[in-house]
Amino acid sequence: MLKPFYLDTTPFYKNKYIIRVNPEVMNFPNGMTGSFNVFMARVAGLAYPNFLRYCRDKLGAEIVGKNGYYLAMYFPNSNEVKNFVQLLNNRIEDIKKQITK
Repeated sequence: MLKPFYLDTTPFYKNKYIIRVNPEVMNFPNGMTGSFNVFMARVAGLAYPNFLRYCRDKLGAEIVGKNGYYLAMYFPNSNEVKNFVQLLNNRIEDIKKQITK
């Protein structure tokens, strides 16, 4: 079964991973504008700056960005990161259930 969030390799940094949103599972009827990282922060229940701090301080993410662009987070392939991805998947399923009530 496909999950809404998953850990994926990146060609930019060796042995680092990013959290992606699966478009086959998360279909946005009116499209998506902005950053999927902000979307992940909202699903996690955090403000975007706190989400970035959490990813850096607790999950060991390297945060990269420049001059007003959205930041990118590169994660190690650790159990903590895998558990966080699972948490995001569980939370989005709970959110979907609340919306469809």
